[in-house]
This record gives sequence, structure tokens and C-alpha cells, in this order.
Amino acid sequence: MAYLVLVRRMKILAAIVLILASTSVYAQKVTGAEIVECGILKKIKSDGVLDAPNALTGKVNNVIVSQLV
Repeated sequence: MAYLVLVRRMKILAAIVLILASTSVYAQKVTGAEIVECGILKKIKSDGVLDAPNALTGKVNNVIVSQLV
């Protein structure tokens, strides 16, 4: 009897998780973008080069502070 109660509660919990997961997917869509600054940026402070497998060169420079020239 206790096993059936546990199974029912797990089904309810799984349903709630699925509902919450499906609604959060739509909330994270990007609907627009704005260009705030354009021009050449000068690197002021950097954390060095990081691996970026999806980038063209496979590396990316982790710039923390930059200044518009």
C-alpha cells in the first residue's frame, strides 16, 4: 500500500516538473537586440585565452574590461 502511495506521488511530481520545464523554455526566447555601442574596442583587462570549441579558431579571449576607442 505504501508503495502505491509513493508511485502516485512520484507521478504527480513528474507531471509538475514537466509543466514547469515546458513553460520555462518559452520564457527564455530572445525577442530582440539593440546595438548600444559600435566601433573599435580596446582591451583593458583580460582573464586570458579560453577554449571555445564552437568558435572558428577554437579559442576565445576572455575580456573583462574594454573601452570604446
